Order: sequence, then structure tokens, then C-alpha cells
Amino acid sequence: MHEAAKHADDHSGEKVDALKQGSPEFALMRSLGMRFRGIFRSRDPGKLNSWIDDAVGFGRN
Repeated sequence: MHEAAKHADDHSGEKVDALKQGSPEFALMRSLGMRFRGIFRSRDPGKLNSWIDDAVGFGRN
């Protein structure tokens, strides 16, 4: 990986951590996104219904 890209990744992680600490909504949205990415990559449709239920329930609490 190019050195500038490594440096940018370091700062991106710090920014994401700060956003997660400052915003529970952001943390939940990011979690949903990461879970979807995992479901998509694993090609496991069995987990999709649970993810959809959680996504639809987001913001209703």
C-alpha cells in the first residue's frame, strides 16, 4: 500500500472512532453497514432477514 494511503487510513480510523463515541446513531449505522458487508461477502442469505429486521427497527427505539 502506498505510504500516503496508509497515513490516510490511520486518520480515518481515528475519525470513525470519534464519530462512534460522539454519536450512538452513527455507531449503529456503521454496525449495520459492516454487518451487511459481511453478509454480502459471505454470500449467506440466511443472515439477511435478521439484518433487515434490525435495519428496519433502527430509529424506532
